[in-house]
Parts: sequence; structure tokens; C-alpha cells
Amino acid sequence: MDYTASAKKNRPKPKGCGQVMAMATQLAGKAACLAVLIAASCSHRCRSQPADSIWYDEEKPVRLASLVDGWMLYEGLGDKVGAPMEAFAKAVAVRGPDLRILPRSSSLRGHVRIRSRAQALELVRLFTAPETRYLFEDSAFLELTRAAGEEQSVGELDRKTWDSLALRDPVVRDAERGFSVERFVVDEEGTTVYRVVEVVGRDGAYRVQTRAVVARGVHVPVPHYW
Repeated sequence: MDYTASAKKNRPKPKGCGQVMAMATQLAGKAACLAVLIAASCSHRCRSQPADSIWYDEEKPVRLASLVDGWMLYEGLGDKVGAPMEAFAKAVAVRGPDLRILPRSSSLRGHVRIRSRAQALELVRLFTAPETRYLFEDSAFLELTRAAGEEQSVGELDRKTWDSLALRDPVVRDAERGFSVERFVVDEEGTTVYRVVEVVGRDGAYRVQTRAVVARGVHVPVPHYW
């Protein structure tokens, strides 16, 4: 059963939606749009615990091939809304009436089953992609890629520096009880390159095993959310 559709049909609109709409008029840019969307979709408001309000946007699914047991992942919010939107957005796991905020990279454990190297890489990229990294409060890096041309986009290092540092695309290996991922990332300021090795368990357990500085003083365009 589509829970959100059922809720929309059977549940009265929760009190306080007018207040959310009023708040939306005071917010700028994307944050205002999100607040309006939330106010217009008050049927998405649910409780996973008595004191925790959780919202999610069913039009913003987070794609992850390794999700199991009927879980779906969406972009959503807890009980705080503000600007910029990304500073407050959360990953929300949904299965029927059960809604859970997954605040950290380790929170996906038990919601996924990693069966292949491709799925291990997909998982770690969730924590470092510009489109999703802000959903996880412990995300501190952006995956580094080589610029295709003279201009750099978000997360791209210029070709000359990439080649001089002998950087390469991610390498995924089989490991005990899971996989290891070796790749190059850049810090939130876009100035320091690291080589990291991450360990991904088959149940979604995640940790950074090693981190080593490769270069300082580089220039990589990065998004600023805070």
C-alpha cells in the first residue's frame, strides 16, 4: 500500500500547516520552495517516535540499488526548517507507516544489502556526491573527479593538477565481510586532496579506514550549504 496516498486520503490535515506556510514567505530561494512544498503536503507528517516529527518529499527519492526489505529513501526534514535548505535536509527511510531519519553514514546499516563492488561504490558516493552529501551530518568530503575541459564544475580538479598528482578513478576491492573502496576526495573548502580507503560491510556498515593528505592548496569548486 502507498502509505502517503493512504494518509492523504484518510488523515485530517495536521494543525500548524498555516504556520509553516507563513514561515515559507520569510525564507529565500530553495528553502522557501521546500517549506511551501511541505506545507502543501502536510499528510506526509508522521511520527516514528512520540516527540519526533518527520517529513519527506515523495518526489525526491534517493536512488540506491541496495535497499532491502521494502525500504525506500527520500529527501526530507525533521522538526527544523530554515535556509539554506541543504543545512536542514535529512535522509528519510520509509517503509509503510514506518519513517526513520538516517542522520549519519553509518545509519544505513540494516537498510541495505551490498552484493557487489558497484553497489559498494554507489553507497560511498551517496555520502560525497553534491546532490546527496548534505543529507548526512558526518559527511566531510566531496569525491574528486578530473575536469573534462578547461572549466571546472563542482568537485572537479583541473586536468593538469590531476595528472601531475597521478590521481585515478575509484578502485573497489573485495574485503573480509564486504568491500574496500580507495578513492580521492577533497575537503569542504576545496583546497586539500585526500586519498581515503573506506570499508563497506555487506549489511551497510561503513567506516573510513585510512585517510592521507595528497596535496594542499588546490582549487576545486565546492557547494556551500551552511
